[in-house]
Amino acid sequence: MLYNSARTAIKRNRVSVPTRYFLSNSLIHGKVLHHGCGKAQIDTRAMQGVADVVEYDPTFVPNERALESTYDVVVCNYVLNVLLPLDAVNAIRVLRKVTSEKGYALIAVRGKGDGISGQPIEDGFITKRGTFQRPFTIDILKEYLYTFFEDVEILSGTNKSSYILAKVY
Repeated sequence: MLYNSARTAIKRNRVSVPTRYFLSNSLIHGKVLHHGCGKAQIDTRAMQGVADVVEYDPTFVPNERALESTYDVVVCNYVLNVLLPLDAVNAIRVLRKVTSEKGYALIAVRGKGDGISGQPIEDGFITKRGTFQRPFTIDILKEYLYTFFEDVEILSGTNKSSYILAKVY
């Protein structure tokens, strides 16, 4: 059965918590890829105030040429939560590929404290909307990220938080 991860994309009226954190800690600069941006153009506009931002989302901004470049910073908010395990690994592989040698990726995931629920499947849930959602712990997030990145720094969050923010090199 196919779970439409695009159905989880929401239009925001204000900049997301992870993007506000990244901006307030001066982590957004240079050439930036907003990977899996969905409908979060407000986040892109906020980052454009300090960086040259390119958007990519397989459904909403299918700009495949964006994946042919490398970036100083790659921002990926709440994408890994909506992907089945193999798809999440493939997404992280792409993040590594588009992150420049001296750059880094900023990853935000929903944590166990965010109240994700539904019908259990694999390591997540099928929600009432028919989408796959998976809460992360820090250890599980690190396990995924170390598949392709050498260093993982947890910037914010705990295993019981509603979100976890990581910087990977």
